[in-house]
Amino acid sequence: MKRFLIFYSVLTVAIVIEILADASLKQSIESNLYLFFIGMILYGLTAFPVAYLFKKTDFEILFMIWEAFGVVLGLGVATFYFQEAFTLQRALALVCALGAMIFSYL
Repeated sequence: MKRFLIFYSVLTVAIVIEILADASLKQSIESNLYLFFIGMILYGLTAFPVAYLFKKTDFEILFMIWEAFGVVLGLGVATFYFQEAFTLQRALALVCALGAMIFSYL
């Protein structure tokens, strides 16, 4: 159980850093080089937790869970922070991501 909690805690930190990097890059569109470089640095920082996680689990499991969590959190940030429309395609992506997370345990 402790290993499970550590794995998902580190994974959550990595994904939150990645989402912050994505948000910084999106906000840098208006020629804000400061946010652009912040986004680049944050992307680089994801390498540390990911390298740790690759030592603890198989590549395909980590990759699938990483992408599924990223889709779920990314949709949340896009919808609630950037006020983007929650379309049918995004709802289907959410359902597929949640399904991938559930089926990765079977």
